[in-house]
Amino acid sequence: MMKLPKNINQKIKRKKSKQLILDKKNIPEEFHNDSELLKYWLQRYRLFSKFDEGIVLDREGWFSVTPEKIARHIAKRCRSDVIIDAFCGVGGNTIQFAFTCER
Repeated sequence: MMKLPKNINQKIKRKKSKQLILDKKNIPEEFHNDSELLKYWLQRYRLFSKFDEGIVLDREGWFSVTPEKIARHIAKRCRSDVIIDAFCGVGGNTIQFAFTCER
């Protein structure tokens, strides 16, 4: 689990020598004390490339959303005129299905 550093300027080492600086003022309060959610917040653009354009997720949604690249691949593999996404959750797959349907 990833914890928010006590010292705001503390750096967290990532793979391939990349470094990530966590700044509390750039992270919504709901993520400050929840290291499980923080992990997903840091990957928000991988989940939705247009995250800053109005995407809002509840706690369960963060854990269940399909990353956009994977959803795009699934939609291409399941290309059809009509698709019913009965388990749409927060809509990651549904959005990609909409881009691939003929109608």
